[in-house]
Amino acid sequence: MNIIIELQLELIRNIHRPFNGAEAVKDLLACQDLWCGVMTYDTGFHGLIDMQAGEWSADTLFIMPVPGRETQLMAMAANWNPDGLQWAHSNSSNLLEGWNLDEMGFTRGILMLFWRGK
Repeated sequence: MNIIIELQLELIRNIHRPFNGAEAVKDLLACQDLWCGVMTYDTGFHGLIDMQAGEWSADTLFIMPVPGRETQLMAMAANWNPDGLQWAHSNSSNLLEGWNLDEMGFTRGILMLFWRGK
């Protein structure tokens, strides 16, 4: 694991709403054989307000699966009760424009989880 992933995990650990980030990080660390990258994302400036309280505000997680372990990763992530759980693929997502995930070995794409309520 590298410093960038460790920083992302620390941000995720400090998400308290709309999901339990500490629980997600605990699961991710226990099952590192299922994924090779993870990051959090928020579509607004909510984080600036929440930072004052020592929280990180994010409503979306992206997880890069280990090829061949996608089903197990999705089952684990479903336990975090997301409002949406889907595969974002370079053929169907503007977020991945310019990337050829198939050539990189990620045929299902990147697992995207999101929560609606903050």
